[in-house]
Amino acid sequence: LQRIEFDFREKTSVNNFLDLNIKKATILRKNNRVDEALNILNNIPISTQNINSQYELFLIYMDSDNCDMAIGIGEDLFIEMEQDPTISMKAISELAFNIALCFDQKGDLLYNKVIDYLGEENKTEELTSTHLENCVESKNYYSSAKDYYRSSLDYDEEPSNATKTFKKEMRKNIRKIDDLIIPPLENLLK
Repeated sequence: LQRIEFDFREKTSVNNFLDLNIKKATILRKNNRVDEALNILNNIPISTQNINSQYELFLIYMDSDNCDMAIGIGEDLFIEMEQDPTISMKAISELAFNIALCFDQKGDLLYNKVIDYLGEENKTEELTSTHLENCVESKNYYSSAKDYYRSSLDYDEEPSNATKTFKKEMRKNIRKIDDLIIPPLENLLK
């Protein structure tokens, strides 16, 4: 996943021990030593964790293509960052963009499975039903991605045309599923 990374740590206060561990985890993550970075962050007592440590954990999971974990952390973190007046709008915008990328990727994975299935010769009623469910789930992921792209634009003081394009692409993907993918699948069940 290509993502935006914004270092907002200088804007927040953390104790030296926590700050040192977060910086060490960041360096390890950037050097593809994900397990070591996770180990450091997972050993930080929950009572001392903060937005910075959660953001770094989010980035580690995102970089590892573990979108489920990244989204789980990112959505709660987004709300927490929105409520913290010391966090810049740019940092919130970039987190929203990165969460959107995760939802986008999850939608694409399911979408591609459905497309592959449509190209197969042997289709069963059970598999067709499963892929119809995948269509619905893919649309939900694209809808969430669209919402987070919108949030990214809302918080960005200089909105990016690329983000606008991604948001529009999510709407197109949803329409494509509704108009071009679901009807042939439903016809297979008749």
